[in-house]
Amino acid sequence: MAESWQLPGTSPQKAFCRVEALKRVSRGKIAFWQVCGGVTDGLMIFQYELFKPGADSGMRQLREEARESGFLISGRIEVTVGEERRIMERGEPYYFSALMPHWLRVIGSEPDIMVSCTRRRVSDRRGQ
Repeated sequence: MAESWQLPGTSPQKAFCRVEALKRVSRGKIAFWQVCGGVTDGLMIFQYELFKPGADSGMRQLREEARESGFLISGRIEVTVGEERRIMERGEPYYFSALMPHWLRVIGSEPDIMVSCTRRRVSDRRGQ
């Protein structure tokens, strides 16, 4: 029965993983740990993020429709989405379309820790 709930072309995922199974991706002063070694179905990426002081994400814009969401666990970070800019404080959430140009930059001398999720749009494969 479980197979009937899966999207075509995907394989079952383990429900749990150990901390050692987190896949680390680093880019300069930014490190990401993707839950359970990274997602293989391409639908969602859930990660723990560490931005060192002075780090910024560079302007990003995805080419496919996706949504990004998350919240700041510690530190202060400037987030720009399109024309909107905000200095986020600990505990504040965000949510936006990743098709919009977006940029993150650490404010202050302590690292920022965030938890985020990027979800890609799933087309309805039943034709409805």
